Amino acid sequence: MIAAKRQAGLTIIEMLLSLVLMSLLLTAIAAATRASLSSYDQNAKSAAVQQAARSLLMRMRREIRTAEAVDAQAESGNLVLSPPAGTGIDQIRYEYDAGTQSLYYHRTVGGETTTDTILDGSSTVQITGFSVAYETAVVGEVTCTRRVVVTMALGTGGEMRPVVCSAVPRRNQEY
Repeated sequence: MIAAKRQAGLTIIEMLLSLVLMSLLLTAIAAATRASLSSYDQNAKSAAVQQAARSLLMRMRREIRTAEAVDAQAESGNLVLSPPAGTGIDQIRYEYDAGTQSLYYHRTVGGETTTDTILDGSSTVQITGFSVAYETAVVGEVTCTRRVVVTMALGTGGEMRPVVCSAVPRRNQEY
């Protein structure tokens, strides 16, 4: 008798085994890709909050340090500054509106006030809190502000982070 020739190829069991291994490999790749994209999204949101906080607080700190006077009696949610003489600006005011969760920047020049919106509810970065604390001292018969501490709650995607800025007005410097 003549022996039957065996044909080269895969059996059904070998084919099913390779299919299971391939599906496990693809599932692992999909999970790693999803985790990577989620991490990237989280990092992008965190970077946006950090950048907004950094630029806003640097601006506030610079204006507080160069202010001729800081109104420690300003109503809650407001930071009111009197810039040094010769700048042409009469008053700078940061105002937080809790109802709309917006932070406004008001600048008064020659009796005319212009208003800019710094952050609002439609921004990538939201603000949900803004408070100002003042440390005052009595010099002679005058009460003046020694230090200003601004605390804000900034965030995106529902994750809020407290951000704090502290600055000292330097009234006796030439600008």
